[in-house]
Amino acid sequence: DKYEYINSLYNEHYLQMLDMDRKKNFVGTNIITLDLCSAPSGFSSYFLHKSANNKGVGISLQIEQGGLPNMLIDPRYKFYYKNILDDKNEIEKIIKEYEFDLIVHGCHDMTEEKSFYKETKHAELKLWLSAFRLGITQLKKSGMYLFKIT
Repeated sequence: DKYEYINSLYNEHYLQMLDMDRKKNFVGTNIITLDLCSAPSGFSSYFLHKSANNKGVGISLQIEQGGLPNMLIDPRYKFYYKNILDDKNEIEKIIKEYEFDLIVHGCHDMTEEKSFYKETKHAELKLWLSAFRLGITQLKKSGMYLFKIT
């Protein structure tokens, strides 16, 4: 069922970040994160659980456009349903007030109708580049940008 899938994805992302952080110890205790294509927000959940001082912003595709629901409700986390390709100006307004210590970027094309492999790869590349351009402008010089590629 769809709820079980979303919950398992949330837990999987949380555990992936926990595992990476245990190995590399890169998630600080007073950081601001940007989670692009964040829903169901498992990565952000880990960041917030790491420290009560951590804060975050999540942006993800609207559910009616094929996105997933946000599972993280926390006053330190501001979540927005926005389409990275169509709502670029709105997203820029949201993130311009921050300098992010850590950006995690796990975007992939959520469209269900993928008629040709080439078209799908082109759409995914466009999405990745758009998300990267949005995020990189607000990353601190000492910050870290993580890409989830699988």
